Amino acid sequence: MWLRDKRRTEDRKNMVETTRTAKVLIGLTLLALVAQGCQSLAPAPKQEWTPQSIESFGAVAGKWAGIMVSHPKSRKDDWVRVAILDDGRYEFASYRTIGVLSGRGQFTLADGQLTVTTERGTATGSLLVSDGSRMLRIIGVMKDGAQYTAELEPSQ
Repeated sequence: MWLRDKRRTEDRKNMVETTRTAKVLIGLTLLALVAQGCQSLAPAPKQEWTPQSIESFGAVAGKWAGIMVSHPKSRKDDWVRVAILDDGRYEFASYRTIGVLSGRGQFTLADGQLTVTTERGTATGSLLVSDGSRMLRIIGVMKDGAQYTAELEPSQ
C-alpha cells in the first residue's frame, strides 16, 4: 500500500510537471503568434504620388471611380463615377443616400490639368502616378463656397 501511494504521488508530480511544461509551451507559442501578428499590422508605407502633366484628353480618357469628400465634412462621402472621352467631354454620377446626382460637360486643358467651369462652380483635375498606378484628383469649388475633393482610380 505504501508503494502504491508513493507511485500515485510520483504520478501526480509527473502530471503536474507535464501540465506545467505544456502550459509554458502553449504560452510561448501564443506569444510568438501575437508578436508575429502585431508585426503584420504595421501600417503599410504610404504610396508616393507624383503629378504628371495632362498633354491631351486621351491621357485621361476612360472611366474613373472613387470617393468624393466635402470640405468641411458635412455629410457622408459620395461614390463618384466619371467617364471622360478623347475630346474632353465627360459624364459623371455621384451616388448619395438621397439619390443620384449626375451631369455632363466639357473639360478644357490648362497648364497640364483638366479644368471646367459651370454655372454651379469650378473644378480642376490633376493626374498623379505611382508605381504604374494612376489617380485622377479633382478639386471643386461651388459658387456657394462648398469645396469637394475626389480621388478617382481607373474603373471598368
